[in-house]
Order: sequence, then C-alpha cells, then structure tokens
Amino acid sequence: MEDNKNQSKSQPENITGYQHMNGYNEFNNGNYAQRNVMNYSQMYNPQNNNGYSQNNQTFNNDMPGTGNSNKKSRSGLSINILLFIIAFAAIIMAIVVKISADKNSSDKSIDDVNNVDEITDKAEYILELLDKYYYNVDDNYKEKIADGIYQGIIDTLDDNYADYYDAEEWKAVLESDQGVYCGIGVAVQQDENTGEIIAVNPYEYAPAYKAGLRVEDRIIAIDDIDIRGMSIDEAVSLIRGEEGTTVKLTVRRNTEILDFVVTREQIETQTVVTKVLEDNIGYLQITSFDGVTYNQFINGLDELLNQGIKGIIFDVRSNGGGYYDTVVNMLDRILPEGKIVYMEDKNGRQDVEYSDAECLDLPMCVLVNGYTASASEIFSGAIQDYELGAIIGEQTFGKGIVQNTYTFRDGSAVKFTIAGYFTPNGRDIHGKGITPDIVVSLPTDREAYNENGVIKDGMDTQLNEGIKYIKEQIK
Repeated sequence: MEDNKNQSKSQPENITGYQHMNGYNEFNNGNYAQRNVMNYSQMYNPQNNNGYSQNNQTFNNDMPGTGNSNKKSRSGLSINILLFIIAFAAIIMAIVVKISADKNSSDKSIDDVNNVDEITDKAEYILELLDKYYYNVDDNYKEKIADGIYQGIIDTLDDNYADYYDAEEWKAVLESDQGVYCGIGVAVQQDENTGEIIAVNPYEYAPAYKAGLRVEDRIIAIDDIDIRGMSIDEAVSLIRGEEGTTVKLTVRRNTEILDFVVTREQIETQTVVTKVLEDNIGYLQITSFDGVTYNQFINGLDELLNQGIKGIIFDVRSNGGGYYDTVVNMLDRILPEGKIVYMEDKNGRQDVEYSDAECLDLPMCVLVNGYTASASEIFSGAIQDYELGAIIGEQTFGKGIVQNTYTFRDGSAVKFTIAGYFTPNGRDIHGKGITPDIVVSLPTDREAYNENGVIKDGMDTQLNEGIKYIKEQIK
C-alpha cells in the first residue's frame, strides 16, 4: 500500500504504493497508492509554537500522486523569501542528516554533520549569480527553485513512498479520494527494475480498457514522454487531466510496442463488486480501499446476506491497498473480538486497532496474487491469523510500511514513511508478503483468455479453488 494511516494502498492512474512496485489508482495513490498505510494529515502553522496543528486524519496510501515534471509555478516569490526557504530547508536537511547519524552515534551535533551557515551562504551566492548572469531566465524560475528545494529534501530520503505535492497536486489527491476523478480508469503499479508502469487492473467500464489497454501492459511513455525515469506519482500526473482531453499511452505488451490514445472521462469509482455463485456462495471483490469503499462494502455484504448466502469469497487480487482506516473498519465487521492490526514507529511505540465481538459467521476465503499489497495484505493477513478461512492464490506483494502526510497552509503537502504495520499475530510481512494456504496460479495457456485478455468463464483456477474450498466448508 502506498498507504497512509489513513491510507494503505496503490493507485489508478490508481496508483498503489509498493516497495518494489509502486501502485496507484489515478483516482486514489495505494493508495495511492498506492493511495500508504497510514496517513495522518497535519497542517503547518507558523503561529503555532510547535509548527504544526493537527488537522483531520486522512488515510491516503496509495493516492495518485504527481511529480516535479508537472509542477505549477506560483507568482510573486521574492529573492528574500526564496533565501528564507533555502535557509529553512538547510536547517531541516541538517536535522534529517543528524537524525540519521544519531542512529549510530548519540553525541553528534548538527555542526558535526553539516554546517547550516555554509549551506545557506552557498545557496545565497548561487542565487545572486543567477540574478546577475542567468541567461535562460523565465518569469517563474525562482518559484521552480523553491519547489525544487522542497522536492529535493524529500528526494534525499531513502524512501520509495516519500513525496512532495504542491497545492494543485495535493488538491487533486484529495479530490480523488472522494471516489470521483478525471482520468482513464486503470490501477497501475511501478516495476522499480525497469521503471515501467504496469497496468494491473484496467476497469472494464473505463476509457483505458475500451481503448484497448489490458492487464500486464507496461506503459513506457505518456504523450511521447519516456516515463521510465519518473516516479509513479509523476507518471500518474501525466495520465490524469481535464475531462474530454486525450492522452497517448505507449505500452510494451510482451515484445510488441503499441500506442493507445485515450479520452479522459469523469469516473465514479466502484470499488466493490458482488454476485452470488453456484451453491449459494457469495462473491465480493474489492478493487481498492478508498474513501468510498467502506459503505460500498457494507451495502454489498448486506445484499449478499439478505440473499441467504452460505459462504463468501473475498477477492483482493490486484488490489494495491488504500486507506488504513477503511480496511480496519471493514475487518471490524468480519473479525471476532481482538486485534485487527498494529503499527510500530521507530521508537517502538505501538498503535493497536481492535475489533468488537460482532463478526461475520460464515465460511470464507480470500483470493490473492502478486499485486495484492498494503491494505489488502492487512485484510488477508488478519483473516489468516484468525484462521477464519483459507488464503488462496499466489504470494502477495509484501508492503508492510505506513506513510504520513503533512499539509501546509499554502495547500502543499509532504509524505514519508513513519511506521511499519504487523498482523494480529505480530507478523512483519514487509518485503515478504503473505503465503497462501492454498497455492494456485492462473492458467498460462492463451486459450484460457478471450481476445481482450480477460479470463474465460470457468477458467479462473483461483476462483474455482475458492468455490471448491467453500463447498467443503459448507458440508
């Protein structure tokens, strides 16, 4: 999950957050997301003694991020303000370095690590040189420098899920959490080895799928811009845009290079799909854990229960994560009384979530695959720890860390990792994933799939195993 305590996910253009693959939902970022397990949103307030005032907690992992390549400049930034920014940034950077150094030595001072005065003096001189001699000057170069400073602080961290958002970018992230966004409707993750953006779930109702994008397509360029050196947030920012405009996606499908021109649409996110299968077995698919997901989940579950289902299959395959609070609330409806999940920060302090005695008293199982990450791993890990049902499919992704987002008065925000999370039995799944109780792969024979790359009815071996398992529990 690129999950924040408020969020634990990947995102579409939904990007979801992963350690080796970052995923986002363009509407999300993990959360996500990308859409990161835990995202406390705080706001910088210079009038506050401690510099921050607590804002509403938001759970953003995995939300769709954005990147430097799409930054919008702000006007009116004076050289004095810019110098103040540089001085402030230098102090923060020195503190970051000191904190890192203190892990190995408790008696280092900031001056031992970096001389703040030297940093600010050098930065001031560089700005003076630019003011006097810079030839390729434009009206916004000082604003670009300021954004670069903020982004640079975050980029120095050894954190795949850290990012800086300007006000416009952060507004887009928040809007996407409302369940409605403007994009092409595909959950994506990033292969950190190649930099390619992988389409893990093009929604059949959305424009990307209608234009021809399919599962496992690897996006290598957006509007002829090579995105393989970009963060997933930057790539997603290029995919998203105004309704009615088009975006050109260049993808690698096996060894073939294909171009798709997709018209962006306003998309209302449907994150829960339900149906009743043979022998009155309920099926509930969760595509991401967004702000809208909990209500959709409760409504969908109630609808299945009202139809008298005898067992239920939860499908979180290719679900990159989402909001931490969302998955916790959903598990509270399923689990018996006890621990749901807990987070642990760098000081060993734990934040434990508990469920009450109300639970789902039905045979159940969970379908997972290699793109199941973050909040989805919280979901499947908890059900596995309580031995409520079998986990069926393939080894999950293995994102077991949490991000926090801090917002500032100017509308910008920074996000970085603040904790790890653990299953009810204390399992750390980061970098490991969850091992299924029943290992099943999907068929590799192309005959099992239709011309659109969708698996044919009856050929989904993982779903078939889930049905078989529930039937055995019902007897």
